[in-house]
Amino acid sequence: MLNFSRLFAVLLLCILCCPESQAATTVNRIAAVVNGEMITLHELRMYTDAELARRRIPKSDARADEVRASVLDSLINDILMRQEAKRFKVQIAEDEVEREYSNAITRSGMAKDKFEADLKKRGMTPELARRQIANTMLRQRFGHFMVSRKVFVTPDAVTEYYETHKKDMAKPKTVDFSILVLPPKANVQQLYQQLQSGSAKFEDVAREHSVDSTARDGGRVKDVIWDKLPNEMRRLLSTLKPGKMTPILRTPDGFAIIKLDAISEPRTLSFEEAKPRIEEILMAPMLEERFNELIEQLRSKAVIDIRI
Repeated sequence: MLNFSRLFAVLLLCILCCPESQAATTVNRIAAVVNGEMITLHELRMYTDAELARRRIPKSDARADEVRASVLDSLINDILMRQEAKRFKVQIAEDEVEREYSNAITRSGMAKDKFEADLKKRGMTPELARRQIANTMLRQRFGHFMVSRKVFVTPDAVTEYYETHKKDMAKPKTVDFSILVLPPKANVQQLYQQLQSGSAKFEDVAREHSVDSTARDGGRVKDVIWDKLPNEMRRLLSTLKPGKMTPILRTPDGFAIIKLDAISEPRTLSFEEAKPRIEEILMAPMLEERFNELIEQLRSKAVIDIRI
């Protein structure tokens, strides 16, 4: 089964556009129907091209047909998962998707308009990117909902793993910061003065005025791995002390103000801190096995009509 979080990353990096005339002839053709839900040839082509690019396999290679079959199989499984998740009312809220989309932009180090222009150059639209994020999040949540209750690890196994891998139980350098994104017409100077004087709290201003998806959380972004931040972001934060703000920053969308909340230096996690991570590591292969069993059960009951 293909990993759709990996596939989403590939979609962001690969040029997926097919020529307009070619797309027009495939968009309405059907590759498969799963319990009444269609997979178009255009959709299959898009994901196949991404997977071929990830594996660095030319489209003319004999292995391309095998990759396409594997991708179609994963798309079928994805539909079955979504249909079953809907039956159990397991959902991903729009604001959760928007928050992760915003985080993707932050991690890229690009302004939003440049990020989305880059998506379009690679055959993606912001809407399609959000859909991929939603699918990945839903698979993780639904898998945990359906499977984790039947899978567990013993305390002794967790303790043994910690003692054996203690040198690997390190928390990298991380940073917590708050960000305020204001439109061009905002009275940014007045707001900045209020923040500097302390007459207004950063989180309150963010909730009321910020146009970023972090506004609902008071602009707060937590536990970001330092080395994964763009160089310019690291440079800005390195000049600040906790609680201090950057100057007003101009962006293509208006203005931004960033406040450093905390920087945590790398350290070895205690057993209690490492325990959730260890449980996740030990449970991962068991969860994958159980999830695959669930998908096979769904496939055995589904009406699947493959038309290619």
